[in-house]
Amino acid sequence: MDSITKSVFFSLFVSAIFSGMLCGAKATSLFVFGDSYVDTGNRNQSAQSWNSPYGMTWPRRPSGRFSNGRLLTDYLAQAMGTSSPVPYAHLQQYINLPEGVKDGINFAFAGSGVFAGYEPTNFATQVDQFEELLRANLSGLPSLTDSVVLLSTGGNDYLLYLAANGSLQV
Repeated sequence: MDSITKSVFFSLFVSAIFSGMLCGAKATSLFVFGDSYVDTGNRNQSAQSWNSPYGMTWPRRPSGRFSNGRLLTDYLAQAMGTSSPVPYAHLQQYINLPEGVKDGINFAFAGSGVFAGYEPTNFATQVDQFEELLRANLSGLPSLTDSVVLLSTGGNDYLLYLAANGSLQV
């Protein structure tokens, strides 16, 4: 499936969930896609986000967030009455626990963007990871009908565009 088709299907998925929210349904989990603005720890532990001063204000230790404190992901989860979703990179540590991934999964990856050329992941890769989980039909996954999707990406695409002297050729 090409990236445009994936984007259309994903947009429909987001729209379906959002329309459920408008009908008064209470969301109980959060699925997150994007870049460093919403990544809660998917970069490997050699990334600078796992070192001080990142995370010193909250959660009072480096946690993989490219922030000194909470991210939009954390605020949205708090407003929903849930914990921040588990980073996809750490999924295996949580999937078999009683509380598991009931609050959702964060696929966001710092440094990613929409265009091809982002390594090791871009938006299409995050959607692929999500689709793989759905196909695996894991018993611990939250219900999609009770979920919210947060999508925050694009900032790095502007940087890539400027770095290429205003060209979309990467």
